[in-house]
Amino acid sequence: MLNQYNIERSSEGIVLIKEKAYDSPEQSISGPAELAAMFGDVFHLERLLQEHLVMATLTAKMRVESLFTVAVGIAAKCLFSPREIYLRALLSGGTRIAVAHNHVSGDPTPSKDDGAAYQRIKSAGELVGIPLVDFLIIGSQGAYYSFAEHAGN
Repeated sequence: MLNQYNIERSSEGIVLIKEKAYDSPEQSISGPAELAAMFGDVFHLERLLQEHLVMATLTAKMRVESLFTVAVGIAAKCLFSPREIYLRALLSGGTRIAVAHNHVSGDPTPSKDDGAAYQRIKSAGELVGIPLVDFLIIGSQGAYYSFAEHAGN
């Protein structure tokens, strides 16, 4: 069972709110293609007309624990900082994360901003001890770009 959450401020502080549950067999993610397919199936990224930044927290055995929409942008940009990503990872107890966003154009080729975002997220993860497994860009017709594949990780 996969659970999608949001975070909210309450009188008790910042809390996780379960939004959706997905029936899904518990299996380990073995690589970028499976991550891209999972993000596409859950968030329908290739159909969206605005950029969305989404994430999954994973166990040490690479099982997906929780899913989040982190930010929604405009047609060609989505603003966020590593704070929004790692706040969710820490609240949900994630031991590693995977992050993805869509390119509305359908072309998953990374921009310079995408490369800089990848480096910021990866560096923040090293600081807090929650490694970034991959940063994916989702295009159309199943196309994706994996920073982990291209970095040789």
